[in-house]
Amino acid sequence: MYQVDLGTDPATGKRIQKLKRGLSTKKVAEADCAKLINQYSRGAIAPPKKLLLHELIDKWILSKKKIRDVTLAKYQRLLKNHIVPALGYIQVSKLTDEHLNIFYKQ
Repeated sequence: MYQVDLGTDPATGKRIQKLKRGLSTKKVAEADCAKLINQYSRGAIAPPKKLLLHELIDKWILSKKKIRDVTLAKYQRLLKNHIVPALGYIQVSKLTDEHLNIFYKQ
């Protein structure tokens, strides 16, 4: 068994914890835990199911540390005026290529 803390959910502010039981040995648990942490850090683990696209966008914007203020302002303006009104209130887990195709056509 292992429990790992993966940081904080930007949408809710709550800690993200994973608990896994039923592993045969400590070595297997350690390997599985390392694999989970690696997947999470690479972004391979899906975001929380109820996370809306505009919340994910906000998290992405806040993660941008090494860009110029002018570039950041342009990103924020484009997102606020175009993407968030059209797609911002769709849950990330339910966003499909159909949503994006309709968005591109508009």
